[in-house]
Amino acid sequence: METPEMAAGVEPRSPSMLLMVAGLVARATWVGGALVLCVVGLMWYFQEKLLFYPGVPRGFETPERNPKGLRHPEERGLPYEEVWVKTVDGIMLHCWLIKQKFAQVSKSAPTILFFHGNAGNMGFRLPNIELLYKHVGVNVFIISYRGYGHSEGFPTEPGVYRDAEAALNVLMERHEELGIDPNKIFVFGRSLGGAVAIHLATNPTRHNVRLLSSFSFLSQMRIRGLIVENTFTSLFEMVLIVFPFLRPFRRLVRVVQRMHMDNAEKVKRLQTPILFISGMRDELVPCRHMRKLFDLCASPLREKEEVSLGGHNDTWEWAVGGKSYYDRIAAFIQHALDFKSPSLPSTTSGELASSSSVMDKDSSSRICPRISTSHPSLERKSESPRPCSTGDEAIDSAVDGSYSSGSYPLCKVQDSRSNGHPDSERGCVNSSVSVGTASPEEAFNAASSAAETAASSVAAEVTGMAGSTFPDEVGSQYSNTLRERVAASRAKEGKDEL
Repeated sequence: METPEMAAGVEPRSPSMLLMVAGLVARATWVGGALVLCVVGLMWYFQEKLLFYPGVPRGFETPERNPKGLRHPEERGLPYEEVWVKTVDGIMLHCWLIKQKFAQVSKSAPTILFFHGNAGNMGFRLPNIELLYKHVGVNVFIISYRGYGHSEGFPTEPGVYRDAEAALNVLMERHEELGIDPNKIFVFGRSLGGAVAIHLATNPTRHNVRLLSSFSFLSQMRIRGLIVENTFTSLFEMVLIVFPFLRPFRRLVRVVQRMHMDNAEKVKRLQTPILFISGMRDELVPCRHMRKLFDLCASPLREKEEVSLGGHNDTWEWAVGGKSYYDRIAAFIQHALDFKSPSLPSTTSGELASSSSVMDKDSSSRICPRISTSHPSLERKSESPRPCSTGDEAIDSAVDGSYSSGSYPLCKVQDSRSNGHPDSERGCVNSSVSVGTASPEEAFNAASSAAETAASSVAAEVTGMAGSTFPDEVGSQYSNTLRERVAASRAKEGKDEL
């Protein structure tokens, strides 16, 4: 029988040739699949080494081995001190604190906690720090992540988060020794450092808050602003950019991925003022990542700066970003310092009316807005704002029953720790106690309830978890401390304990 191929004079394909082609296709598919699995397996095994790449030319692993001018801040005329920080898991971190030259200037200047990118050591950031120091007028505290430079350990995602928390704790707890203002802490992060900065602002730990010994200092546990530069939306998206052939295997990548750094999700709950700086010629992280982070960010104060000539690692350079880059950072810092965060939901049954703090033109004392928590048996609001009183003063009045009629706001920061510094008190917590004629017990209960609400409100502001049980727990803890002090005071006076 004549086939169409024979009629056309074409030799028919042999079954053996078809089988050979099918075998080659199957073999190529197998090899391709094996290659993908091999790459994914290596990516799973070497995730930390792929992300945390402290790689510089051999011989430059630590700052003192760097080229001249990058070994330590004094080579660039920057006064500094070495600081060693111990993390919660016992790792010792090497840090530099570069302060403005005169003590009075450094104590009033903002301090930037600097988180660098994944390559090199902190000495390579000195040219950038020098420009921030001179043109923005800030102190800079830069840390060497675990496994980098002289710091101990090996870098991991949870590890660098602990490093960031330890660095912030040191700035808060040792601010007097270090000579800085704890109310003016800003966090800067570039690339990988931006992910660390965002995590720090959105995921404070219980350890951070429990370390604080008083309510008034608790209000200082607050980052005034974030500055992130050329940061990615998530590590998952970066994997697909670096290894585009893995895009058809997205699900497999998610399964083996140990580290996430999902900044896109975290910024949705960010309440801290933030400035996004994006190099429009970033060759590593597409600028659409920064635009997406800006669009998703929930912060009530968010700003964006796009540097037209900026690449991934040179956006900060004077020849690229220019003076406008540093002017923009300085302007944002001032905006964040002036910013009054919106009031947070009350944890009591009473409604809290809020307004911004104002300064009495005829007095240097700060005036609190008239805010009241409803207590039916004690309700009587004052007709005008009253000067701030601390939680301690309020509770002292409750002890001896000396409350007079009126609304007594509780201040965030105004006690012995502030040392009378005019900038140490930046407004009132969203609570006060309104009392009329009341017994000491009733006055104490009202004051204690208000103090608990106040502490919860500040804890919510600190943690960004308004309405959660954790701020309530902190408020209750502070209230219990007050009760213990009042009980001791009343026992000393021969009165029954409350």
